[in-house]
Amino acid sequence: MNFDGSPLEYWTFIRAFENSVERVCEDSVSRLTRLLQYCTGRAKRVIQCCAVMEPNEGYKRARELLSERFGNGYVIAEAWLKRVSDGRVIEAQDGEVLKSSLMTYGIASRH
Repeated sequence: MNFDGSPLEYWTFIRAFENSVERVCEDSVSRLTRLLQYCTGRAKRVIQCCAVMEPNEGYKRARELLSERFGNGYVIAEAWLKRVSDGRVIEAQDGEVLKSSLMTYGIASRH
């Protein structure tokens, strides 16, 4: 999974990264290399400076930067509000569209 800096995808990416990389790679060099590999766009630009640091410090700082910029609760809430408010207006008779939208955002169950 790649991460482009979308706050809405931060926790999904971090959990996947922890499960597939941190548990397998024991050294910071490999972890930082993989983190740089799986980040793109804004996220990669934020952590690229960590590549020139000592590996343990670089990896730790890269994780801190990603968390501060994209995993902050306020930033995530703001991204959700933007996504909801910028979305299409759903008319009263569009029950199926509303139900589909709620399921897309994980708000409603599929039952």
